[in-house]
Parts: sequence; C-alpha cells; structure tokens
Amino acid sequence: HQYNPQKAVAAAKKLIDVDQVFCLYQVIGTSPCEALRPLLEENGVPLIAPATQSGTMSDRSRTGWKYIFHTDTGYDKQANILVDYAYEQNADAKVGVIYQDDDYGANVLKGVAEAEQRHGVTVQKEAYQRGATDFAGQVMNMMKGEATHVIIGGIVREPIIVMKTAAAMNYAPQFLGISPTMDHRVVLGAGEAGEGFIAANFAELYNSDTEGAKLYRELFKKSGTDEKVMGMYNFYGFMTAMVLVEGLERAGKRLTREKLITAMEGIKNWDGMGVFPGLSYGPNDRAGTEAVALVAIKDGKQQIISDWIK
Repeated sequence: HQYNPQKAVAAAKKLIDVDQVFCLYQVIGTSPCEALRPLLEENGVPLIAPATQSGTMSDRSRTGWKYIFHTDTGYDKQANILVDYAYEQNADAKVGVIYQDDDYGANVLKGVAEAEQRHGVTVQKEAYQRGATDFAGQVMNMMKGEATHVIIGGIVREPIIVMKTAAAMNYAPQFLGISPTMDHRVVLGAGEAGEGFIAANFAELYNSDTEGAKLYRELFKKSGTDEKVMGMYNFYGFMTAMVLVEGLERAGKRLTREKLITAMEGIKNWDGMGVFPGLSYGPNDRAGTEAVALVAIKDGKQQIISDWIK
C-alpha cells in the first residue's frame, strides 16, 4: 500500500471480500492501520500485530478497537520514558523532539505533552514531512535552542541524516530515538556520528541469548536469506508472528474469528520465549506490551543499558 491509507483500504477490501482471508497481520504504518478501522468493524476481521507502535492502536474509544491486538509499547509511552530519562541524566536538560508530521508524530507529541505537564517544562518541537532527506533546518533550530537532548521520531534514514548533519555542524546533544530508529542499519549508516545514540525498544535484541532470539537466528540461517537482512526489522516480523501463532494454537480446532479473539484475550504476561517484557490482553485490553529497554550504540555496537522501564 506504499504507506497510503486509501491504497491500504482497497488492498484490505480485496483480501477480505475476494480472497476471504481469516485475519489480517502486520499491516504497516499508523495512518494505514487507522484507515482500516471501519473495515475491521464491519467485517469482524481481527488485525493481529499492526506494524506500528502508535498507542492509538489500543484506544477503546476508536472504531474497531475490539479487533486490533497491538504488540508494541506505544510511541506516546516511549516519548514519556525518553523525556524522563533526559531529566534523570541532567536536571537542567533542554529537550527537543524532531518528529514526522503525521499520525506517527502525533502520537509521539501526545507523550511529549504528557511529559511536559509532568515536568513543568516546554519541549522544543521540529516537524518534518515523511520522505524528507534534508534536516539542516531542524538541526539548526535545535542548536539555536540549545537543546541538550534531542528525541528523533523517525525510522532508519532520519536518525542517520539528523546525526550526521549535527556532527557536520559540530553540534553534539544526546540523541534519543523512538523504537523504529533502533535498527542495526542506523549503526552502520551513522558511523561515528551515531556513537552514544540511545533508542527505546519494546523487545530483546535479535542477537540476544533469549530462547526466542536463538530460534530466530536458527530459522533465519536455515532459510538461506541474505544475512544483510538479519536485524531488528526482520526479527520484528518473526516475534510478532509468534504472537499470532500463540493465539491460533490457543483457539484450537474448528477455528473462528471469535474464537481467535477470545484466545488472544486470554494471553497474560506472555514473554514469547524471553523476547517480550510480558505481553498481556483482556476483554478490555489490547495494549500488548507497555515497557521498553534502552539500547545504546557503544563502540559501534548496540547494547542494552537498562532494565525494562514502564
């Protein structure tokens, strides 16, 4: 669907009406997932593990909430945690956020606003359009505002460009990232400019010693997939697939959509072979996980530097 909400709706309608799929899984992007809500409600089709960390996915006030089972800690929750972390490190910190001007960014700003109220501060905000490749203006404004800590609400390309741009300007705040920025390609792409970058992440690393990560690496190797693909995003697909499989197995034989929904609601503090901090659902709960660990780039490698933070 190319991150286009209209194309996402058209594709989902085909899958449901023509292909008669049982459920949807891993639809990518906040805006496309939001656009599917009426379709899910109308057809009673579950959407398992939407590929967005927006906290709106578990919002019970929105259409179709019953059918969406979110796996990821929300962007709003992550933003709250990152602002808290900045002030824990430096009581006199000046925090800024560079955010994508869409539904993703809106959920980041929701968390930032909550943190502003809690700390009695104003966070500097700089927007960019999805697909942007020039961040000189945003970085310059952060530099002028003397921001000591800058949260990047991007994916992979954005943090690389932002940090390289800052390095070229001799500007060195503590950069922090929302979970989509926590990918090994950021390490490779940013180089020295990315040293010390800290990102939130709602799961263990793909190269960790957890049983789930070991299974991922074992199956990846057997698949013959190009090793360059191995990393956070590829692992993300694997571990969220484990959530879907867990729900299907709990639903048992003679599978129906309602049986899958009921089975998913029965998942409590499930860690997916050590991958998740504890994933839970219920009749009125679709949040999944609500904690993150902080992952830092040290000597060109990613290392977890915190326990699970809620």
